[in-house]
Amino acid sequence: MFTKILLFMLMALSVMVHSLNVPFDLLNWASVTQNGSPVTAGIPLPQGAVTDLSKLRITDASGNTVPAQFRALNRWWWEKNKLGTSQPSLKWVLCDFQPSTVTAKSVLSGYTLRDDFSGSTPTTQLNLTDASDKITVSTGPLKFTVNKLHFNLFDELWLDANSNSTFESNEQIITSNMQNGGTIIAGDWVAGECVNGTIHRSSESAPRFVTIEEQGPMKVVIKIEGNHYAPSNGVKMGLYGYQCFITAYSGKAFVDVQWLVTNYTIVGVPAAVKYSYISWPFSKYTLNLGLNISATQYAILGDSTEFAGAIGASDSIKLIQKRSSFTLSNTAGGKLAQGGAMLTNGQLGISVACRDFAPNNPKGITLTNNNLALELFPDTGLSKYWIDPNARKNHRMRFEFFKGNYIAGNLS
Repeated sequence: MFTKILLFMLMALSVMVHSLNVPFDLLNWASVTQNGSPVTAGIPLPQGAVTDLSKLRITDASGNTVPAQFRALNRWWWEKNKLGTSQPSLKWVLCDFQPSTVTAKSVLSGYTLRDDFSGSTPTTQLNLTDASDKITVSTGPLKFTVNKLHFNLFDELWLDANSNSTFESNEQIITSNMQNGGTIIAGDWVAGECVNGTIHRSSESAPRFVTIEEQGPMKVVIKIEGNHYAPSNGVKMGLYGYQCFITAYSGKAFVDVQWLVTNYTIVGVPAAVKYSYISWPFSKYTLNLGLNISATQYAILGDSTEFAGAIGASDSIKLIQKRSSFTLSNTAGGKLAQGGAMLTNGQLGISVACRDFAPNNPKGITLTNNNLALELFPDTGLSKYWIDPNARKNHRMRFEFFKGNYIAGNLS
């Protein structure tokens, strides 16, 4: 599962004339050491302390400036609406940085938020190009594209396995595939235009919105919203909606994804395609990634055990988590699976970790030698699913891309 790093701020804010000093500690409560893992934290600021984001910096215990990016979350309402201040001071600021090594189950002290920065923007490996048909992101070791015309999560993806700063054809893990992305299978409801078994995909049509939510030296966040459509016999307004947030980090070969299946009216949607007060039945929802590799090894993380082995062209490994137990196609299973999986061909590989996999049951993962499918709503054969009106179902996951063989224990 994702390693969780919690930022604990000291309650005392030392605010002097023309000087801000907010000390804070990092607590790594995971059982593994963190090396430069991204940290995102919101820090409250006293009224009148800081108005200019460009003056903020983070220093470590030695007083060295740590590369970071900042975003204003809120400003003091009183200053703007009662005092008429044109640029109110910051009330909450979002900080992103990558701290040095934090050993397992330990506290790293000595970090301070200050307002005396006078240097230049931190150097970064991040690069984003926004074209009419796609967004291209490079983190340094990783490059991927987001298709604006047919959204399928990662349209293409490369890993710079030989570290020569060039993304070569033999380093491409994902090629453009319209079967990738969100796939939902309709249930039977004639009045709602639902034809049983009809496949609707996020890639069947252009997203409604593709926006760059954040772009800085430490991370970029892309937000994509749209509906699932079928080429024929489908729900005309789309079988439910999706929202996706893709977060990429400077220098990292992993990407965080938040995927939501939605059933509500999004601001800006024409009245003719409102979703309110409609709930369609469906039997399965999958987030699919077809791969440009023929994997020879797989691993799936159960409750406390990694199940691993060889995988061939005709093999399918399936994990299903129900309320109190999980089953795995080639083992006896167990109680609460942690929801991680891996595929590699010995040269290039992909792993995924799903947050709260067992608590958000039922859930599933299916692996073949060239496909990774996250079953956000698996077909259990027992009943249909619905998304309540004005509701959404949220899923968070991290995809990491690596070179070489899989190292036992990495998933756990």
